[in-house]
Amino acid sequence: MQVSSAELREEQQQVEGNAARRRGATTALDDDDKVDTKVDTKVDTKLDNKYVMRPELIAISLVYLVQGLLRLSSLAVFTLFKDELELDPATVGLLTGVTAFPWLIKPLYGFLSDAVPIWGYKRRSYLMLCGGLGASSWLAVSVPGLTVGTVVGALMVGSLSTACADVVADSIVVELSRGRPQSEAGSLQSLCWASVSVGSVVSAYFSGSLVE
Repeated sequence: MQVSSAELREEQQQVEGNAARRRGATTALDDDDKVDTKVDTKVDTKLDNKYVMRPELIAISLVYLVQGLLRLSSLAVFTLFKDELELDPATVGLLTGVTAFPWLIKPLYGFLSDAVPIWGYKRRSYLMLCGGLGASSWLAVSVPGLTVGTVVGALMVGSLSTACADVVADSIVVELSRGRPQSEAGSLQSLCWASVSVGSVVSAYFSGSLVE
């Protein structure tokens, strides 16, 4: 059976068309691999950057470090009540308990920071306010000639600022831990406790020399 030249040309065109389609499919797969490689590179970069010391972690560390350092203030407050204001031990114990009252209403600070943003922020603004209130309260306590009521009020403001900052820092820890592996959440908790421990050690070291 003879095959015409037209049929031969048609078969050749079909073969060339199939080859072109195969080359196109191979090129498309290569392009997809390039895209996937770029995506994987971006993901790996994000995974590497999550271990960098972020501003949130620095803020958390400072909050808990201050909590440890503030244990040194209990010695100063006791000396102020006993020597400067000449109060008896029972009254000193009562007033110390009163100044710790802001720690009993910590859930309120969490609801407040979530529901009432300040300057457009729910965490950063509260940390700034707490830091300013705490510094102002301790500066006020250092002024000589204060009455008992003024000292107790200033100490309550300082306790309020510390308790509120503690709640906000805990909220940041929860947000950073959400959706992360358990090992990373444990690392954040370790960071918090390590900061408190460093502050406590420094406080204990200097408290002995201050007593002398």
